Amino acid sequence: DVEENGRLVEVFDFAKGGFCKAPWRDIQVGSLVRVTATDEDGCSPMIPADLALLACNEGVAFIETANLDGETNLKLREPLPETQMELAPPLSDPCSDDDEEHLQGEYHGGGDLRMDKVQSLQLGISCNLPDALIYDFNARL
Repeated sequence: DVEENGRLVEVFDFAKGGFCKAPWRDIQVGSLVRVTATDEDGCSPMIPADLALLACNEGVAFIETANLDGETNLKLREPLPETQMELAPPLSDPCSDDDEEHLQGEYHGGGDLRMDKVQSLQLGISCNLPDALIYDFNARL
């Protein structure tokens, strides 16, 4: 725990308007963190905290929960379409207006994180208190 909690993560500093590195032990409820595909060691990062996925580069993220439940298969996670489109909209829309996928609202991956939108972000999350049900998390954003 000491080693993992000492690893660095990028946390958004609203006063400075950008991400700064801080150890995981300093992350608090409400902190906005940016998790990358690799950490400072070039390995996939371990995330010693519960996070809500707001946006990601490809519109989806894959997580491994082996340290929680022993399962090594990757699990697909998607951000809410509203936060994904607000914070990391697509670079360009590859679908034409008459494309059936476009009409169904399928997301085609995100662009760069919009720092102006991150700076003005105001969200609240309502959820249950922590419990032992690691596969059942319900919340309202």
